[in-house]
Parts: sequence; C-alpha cells; structure tokens
Amino acid sequence: CIIESIQQQVILGESLLEYLYPDLLIDVNSDACPRCSTILEEDDIIAGWQCFELRDHSTQCPKCFSRFVPKFSVSSSSPSFEGSQGRNTPLYCEYLSPWVVRYLVN
Repeated sequence: CIIESIQQQVILGESLLEYLYPDLLIDVNSDACPRCSTILEEDDIIAGWQCFELRDHSTQCPKCFSRFVPKFSVSSSSPSFEGSQGRNTPLYCEYLSPWVVRYLVN
C-alpha cells in the first residue's frame, strides 16, 4: 500500500533527524506581518493561503490583509547544524501551502 510506504519513510526520516539533531526545534508561530507587525500563528498562516493556487507562495495577514511569504525557523545546538547565516544560527524556510509544494515537487 502506498500510504504504508509513505508512513514508513516519514518515521525513518523523523528517527534520523532525532538522531542527528536531538534538540531540533521547528518554530512555526513567530513570523510577523511586514506591514503591521502582527505575529501570525500557524493557524493564521494556513487560513491566509489561497486554496488550489499552485504558484502563490503568500498568505494574508488577518489584521491588515496584506499578503506576504511566511517563514518558519529551524534551530539546533548541534555543532554540525548550519542555519541561514552559518553555524549557531536558525535556518529560515518559506512556509508553503500544500498546493505549492505539490506543484514544486512535480
């Protein structure tokens, strides 16, 4: 079954990440709207996506309705972890909708 094989890959990937970076922290609740500085939580980011839009990387701020590309951060104290600005810095990634990810992967 395809679902079982995907689940096995997810479990393997999570185990490998936990082994390599035991204190890995993924923060999806700290991005701020560049226009009004409102902190968006994960639910706000998801609610602002445009359904089925394959090329729209943006979300909409629930306060000022400005559209922007949200980001999340990944950090770890492991000496081998390298963030966006080198070692001992977080890695910043675009927080993409599932429609955009599917479009980019295919």
